[in-house]
Amino acid sequence: MLDSNAEEKNATPHQASAKRKWLLRGLKVAVFLVVVWFIGDTMRTGINDLWNSRQPLEFHAGWLSLAGVLYFVGMMPCAVFWHRILWALGQRPTFFESLRAYHIGHLGKYVPGKALVVVLRSSLVKGPRVDPAIAAASVFLETFTMMAVGAGL
Repeated sequence: MLDSNAEEKNATPHQASAKRKWLLRGLKVAVFLVVVWFIGDTMRTGINDLWNSRQPLEFHAGWLSLAGVLYFVGMMPCAVFWHRILWALGQRPTFFESLRAYHIGHLGKYVPGKALVVVLRSSLVKGPRVDPAIAAASVFLETFTMMAVGAGL
């Protein structure tokens, strides 16, 4: 009877590489499933706590409006940064065009794949002063920069 070490020694490099590749894929799938399970459990717990709370749910227009304004103000530095990227790449949108495209583009995050963010932003700033291909590239540049900043922090 051969032990597993003897089988690995007799395996070609290609077979060993393929085995490692499948093992890595299996590990990634397992980690993904664990994360999905924990997210689902957290969502179930939160929803149950919400429905079992003794206080009725109330929505106040003032608080919702304040939350919207604070969200808008909080995203302003990112919008300004994207506007400056466009200018650094030789594009000349107005500040309002960049700001509008940046904030409306966030709606694309709710579409699976998030590719609609790029489409929305680049189509909203395109024009005689802005090349849509460069605008699309600037979206990736802004996103990767923000990810790097988050990782650094």
